[in-house]
Amino acid sequence: MPMNPSLQGRLARYITILVTLGGLAAASMAYVQSYSDAHELQDAQLQQVAYLVARNAPPSGPVAPPNEPVVDPEDQTMVEVSGPFTKAVDLKASNSHGLSTVFFNGNEWRVALQVLPDGRKVVARQLTEVRDEIARHSALQTLLPLLTLIPVLIGLLTIVIRRTLAPVRQIGAMLDQADSLNPIKLPVQGVPVEILPFVASVNAMMQRLREAQQQQRRFIADAAHELRTPIAALSIQAENLSTIIAQGEASERMQALQSGLKRTKSLLEQLLSLSRIQDRVDAPPAQPCDVMAVVREVVADLLPLTIAKNIDIGLTQAQPCQVLCSPFEMRTLLTNVLSNAIRHVADGGQIDIAVTASNGHMALIVDDNGMGVPRDDLPHVFAPFYRTASSAQEGTGLGLAIVKAIADRMGGTVALGPRPSGVSGCRFTLCCRLARIEA
Repeated sequence: MPMNPSLQGRLARYITILVTLGGLAAASMAYVQSYSDAHELQDAQLQQVAYLVARNAPPSGPVAPPNEPVVDPEDQTMVEVSGPFTKAVDLKASNSHGLSTVFFNGNEWRVALQVLPDGRKVVARQLTEVRDEIARHSALQTLLPLLTLIPVLIGLLTIVIRRTLAPVRQIGAMLDQADSLNPIKLPVQGVPVEILPFVASVNAMMQRLREAQQQQRRFIADAAHELRTPIAALSIQAENLSTIIAQGEASERMQALQSGLKRTKSLLEQLLSLSRIQDRVDAPPAQPCDVMAVVREVVADLLPLTIAKNIDIGLTQAQPCQVLCSPFEMRTLLTNVLSNAIRHVADGGQIDIAVTASNGHMALIVDDNGMGVPRDDLPHVFAPFYRTASSAQEGTGLGLAIVKAIADRMGGTVALGPRPSGVSGCRFTLCCRLARIEA
């Protein structure tokens, strides 16, 4: 499947290409201009040297010993008055006060000529290869800053693009963290005008989704509430009939009916519980709740179930802590988690509970040594009505959905996965902030 193109990457590539091409074009023009300017400067220096020597020349004779030119060691400029060079090279009268390029002894020279009143010729000359080397060096000194500036500009522009697109990434992160059961409203303050219509459309879609979910929750709550009374009445009538029905096939059918009514009643109660918790997700947080007190209470309530299956249930860590949650919600959460563990642990199994607090957060961990949950089912275990295909236990598929809704209400996170170190079983983890106790 082809990957989606990156807007930031595309902008960065285009800008990199444009900056690179523009920088290279500017550097090339700067190099050519600097190279030409260096030659012009050297021509001016040759002319000035020739002029100064001609001006200060004695009335007769060379400025140096006969036939010995004066050499500048830095730029290899040679000056002579009627020396071997002027005698060997035919300098035309048209160049008597100008510049020319001539060949002498197999080398190319740039020559500046001055003619004295007595007819002597003052020549300042320089090898063209030396001149070219000086010009190239000067041009490169001009070129290097421009070439260095290109990657700096690309880096700065990349940072600018990344910061410009930061609101888009922030919006994406907010949508990724949003709970599908409780759609959020994206903030529009500080959002660039170009993506403001997109944000407004997303907010409108989220509002429609919230309204649809509220209608769905109201329907489920109303339906469960309306069905609870007749189911309770049917349960009472079935219990009354079971006392007068003799043993046999009729009695077995009555037991099956009572079992079905019991499951239906449990489903309705959990539907009502889930609806109440989801409707309260935007309500103000509750008062601090003593987690350990609720843990001990729930364990005591479920003790008959653990005794019936000979399950060893206990606390491995019991650190006192408080969280912002009503005791009823914390009791509902822990009851669903432990009931789920008891159902899936074999007779003689083990359930360990740990409550720890550190760095301002509480962690509630429940480990069991049951069969565990298949890896493919782990991403879906908190969805309403979801049950693993391999589960042979009775259940409504709402217990962990209620747990997730309560954790969201607390501002916490829940996770279910395999136990560490390869030990068989499941580990449930609830993490949330500790309550601040006012002094």
